[in-house]
Amino acid sequence: MRAYHHLRGLQEFKRNRGYKAISELQTAIDLSLLPTSQNDPSSVLFALGEVNETLGRGTFAIGCYEEIAGLAERGSFAGDVYALSFYRAAKYYDDRQTKGFFGQDVGLRTRAIERYRKFLGLFGGADPLFAAQVEDARRRLAALESK
Repeated sequence: MRAYHHLRGLQEFKRNRGYKAISELQTAIDLSLLPTSQNDPSSVLFALGEVNETLGRGTFAIGCYEEIAGLAERGSFAGDVYALSFYRAAKYYDDRQTKGFFGQDVGLRTRAIERYRKFLGLFGGADPLFAAQVEDARRRLAALESK
């Protein structure tokens, strides 16, 4: 059932029905067992993060991306989603600190730098499929570190 609701959530997202997608994806999360390598909810969490991000619900999106990062420590691991969650989290923190959210919080800049470095450490030499994200992360990291 988890896979069914995950797919339904992706379909609803594709149809621009964001809140319906969230409902389906949240049901998939609720049906998930404890994270293991055989039962990895990271792809559902990533989709849930993307939907929330699209709807302008950044706080919910970042929660999903940060949760994915913790899954590897608990024996759950989907490599591409794991790495991309660092990139998406870094962009979130980077954009928030650049636009002056939270009063130019230095912590946001630090978190963005840490996550860009983690992403590049994992995907710095990735296949061309991820070349755009890798190049963007390198450019953004260089800009942050030059400040």
